[in-house]
Amino acid sequence: MAKPKITESWKAQAIAKGKGDGAPVVIPDNYKSSLSSALAWYNINMENKQRAKVVLNYMKKNKYPYQPLMETVPDYEFLTVSSLIMIKESGGYLEPQDEALISNKLIEIYERYKNVQPVEDTKPKAPVIPIDQRIIESARALSEDIDYAIDNFIKTKSTNFSAKNHLLANNASAPVAKKIAEYYKNTLDELNEAIEGTDEQLVEGYSFLTKSELKKFRDFVQTIIEDCNQLQVVVRKPRIQKAKPPAIVVKKLKYMREFEPLGLKSVDPADIVGCDELWVYNTKQRKLITYEGADGYALTVKGSKIINFSTTKSQSRTLRDPLKFFKELDIGKRNLNNAVKTIKTKPSVPNGRMTEDMIIIGAFK
Repeated sequence: MAKPKITESWKAQAIAKGKGDGAPVVIPDNYKSSLSSALAWYNINMENKQRAKVVLNYMKKNKYPYQPLMETVPDYEFLTVSSLIMIKESGGYLEPQDEALISNKLIEIYERYKNVQPVEDTKPKAPVIPIDQRIIESARALSEDIDYAIDNFIKTKSTNFSAKNHLLANNASAPVAKKIAEYYKNTLDELNEAIEGTDEQLVEGYSFLTKSELKKFRDFVQTIIEDCNQLQVVVRKPRIQKAKPPAIVVKKLKYMREFEPLGLKSVDPADIVGCDELWVYNTKQRKLITYEGADGYALTVKGSKIINFSTTKSQSRTLRDPLKFFKELDIGKRNLNNAVKTIKTKPSVPNGRMTEDMIIIGAFK
C-alpha cells in the first residue's frame, strides 16, 4: 500500500474528516510517534460506551456476520480496536499491518465470547428464564458499576472503589461473582502483556499511563477478580444447622505432623476452626503463609482448604534461608508477626489449599 503524499491540504482534509474532535492525525512521515499520540488521545478522551458504539457501527457498516454477538461484549474490550477504527475513519493513515489488526482484534474478541452468546430458542418462549441466562444478565448488570470504576481509574489514576462491597451490597450470588471475574480476566492478561512489553500494540495503547500507573491499574483489576473469587467462599450464608465439632470439620484436612530438619511440629488442626490468624509453613516450596479472617468472619476448614480468609491481609512469602528464620524462633503470634517483617521476598496471595507438605505452625484468636 503506497503512502499518501503529505500536504497541508491532505492534513486539513484529515482533520476535517475527523469532525474537529481534536485528536492527533496519524501521518506516514512520522508514523510511530503520531500513531502512539493518537492512541493515547483516544484512550483518555473516549468513554467505554463510545468505544462500543464506534466498533458496532463499524462492523455493521462493513457487514461483519457476528456483529450482533458483539453487542453483548463488555465495553472495555474495545479499548485498542476502537481507537484504530477512529484513526482510520477520521482520515488518519494506518500501515497495512495495523489496518489488518482491526479485523484480527475483532475476531479475537469474538473467539473469546462466542461461547457465552445466548442461544436462540426456536421453541415457544417458556415462562421461566434459564439459570445460565439469569447469571449472565445479573453479571452484566453488576459489571456496569465496575466498568465505570475502571473508566474513572483511567481518568484519575486512583480509586476508592471496592468490588467486594459492591457485590455484597447487591447480594451477588457465587455463580454471578464467578462470571464477573471471567469478564475481567482478559483485561488483566492485556495489562500484564503491556507491562512485560510482549505486545507492541498494547504497549502503545496503554502508553498514556506511566509504568507505575500501569502496574497500579493492573493491581486494581486483579483485586476486582480476587474479590469476585473470594466472594464465592465467604459471602454465602450457611444454612442454619447444628455446628459440627472442630475435630469433625478438620477430619479431611491434609497436613504434615512433623518436619524434623527444622524441628517443626503441627499444632492440633482443630484449633484452626474459629481462629482469626493462622500460620502455615510449606516445607516443599519453602513458603511461610499467614491467613487472616475476612471482615466479620473467623477462619475455618472445608475439606482440605482454609476458607473465610481475607485476600488483602493474607500473604505467602518464600523463605530464602528457612533454617536461619526458624532457628531459636519462639513460636507465638507476636513473634511470628515481628519475624515476618524481616523477610524481603515479594508476598503473594495464598489459595487456601492445604497439602501433606504443610506444617500448621500456629492458630491464634
